[in-house]
This record gives sequence, structure tokens and C-alpha cells, in this order.
Amino acid sequence: MINSTMTLGSSALRRGAFAVALVAGLAFSGSTFADDLSSMIKAGNSKWDAAFNSGDAAAVAKLYAEDAQVLPPGQSPVNGAEGIEKFFAGVIGAGYTDHKIETLKVTESGNLRVQTGRWQAMGPADKGGKRKAAEGSIVTVHEKQNDGTWKMQVHIFN
Repeated sequence: MINSTMTLGSSALRRGAFAVALVAGLAFSGSTFADDLSSMIKAGNSKWDAAFNSGDAAAVAKLYAEDAQVLPPGQSPVNGAEGIEKFFAGVIGAGYTDHKIETLKVTESGNLRVQTGRWQAMGPADKGGKRKAAEGSIVTVHEKQNDGTWKMQVHIFN
């Protein structure tokens, strides 16, 4: 969760808070055929972005495995679905909006997928009412669950 001594306006958090959100977008089900991988990744990213942009931290958290870990820059790891929901509720509550994930590369091996990409979002307004764009890089590891769905297991961003 967001450290109360850290300001949400700091550049590391501003860039990082949405990288986490960015990576979260890859929880989805589907076949493991390589030709379907790109469309499944895009669908997962869209689902993550839609949940975040609607302000639904609970829906964002459902895209992660129960024992998942989010690693925001300059902060302690956020562990488990409950912690992840609280973390993203804080990010959303701070005024971040318009999140978008761009996939750069996906590697699949067995029950794991690793995505690298870029994320962007609009940060909260400053004292003058002006909003700044926030952006960064992400890495997410997705694991195929027993029910055949894919959920994020590890999400790191800057």
C-alpha cells in the first residue's frame, strides 16, 4: 500500500503507481497458442485499464493471484489480493486517471508469461489545477491458474 510518508506527487510514485496498474492488465483466460497470445495480452491490458479507469480497485485486484506481489518504486512490496486492492484504491483516490498499457514483448514458457511494456496515465492536479502525464516501464509475470485463467503473479513498474 502507499506509504503515508510518501507524497503521491513525487515523480517516482507518479511514474510508478501507474506502471503497477499497467502490468495488472494481463489477467485473462485463453489458449496457449502463440498466434492467440498477442490478442489475449491486449484483451487483458484493456481489462486492467478499464477496471482502473472506472475507479474499481476491487476489480483491479481480481486480476492478480491471491498470493501476488506488486513492487512499486521506492516502496515496500505489496502482497496479496487484499493489499493490492488497498494499494490501487490509494492510487485511484489520489487522482490518477486515463491509464493505458502498451505491450512491448511477451514471452511464454509453460504456465508462465512475462510481459514488458510501457504505461501512461494522467496524474492528479497540482495546486494550480494543472495535471501532468505520468509514464514508465513495466514487467509483469502471469501464471496460468488451475481453472485455466491467467492472473498476475508479479508486477513491477517504474
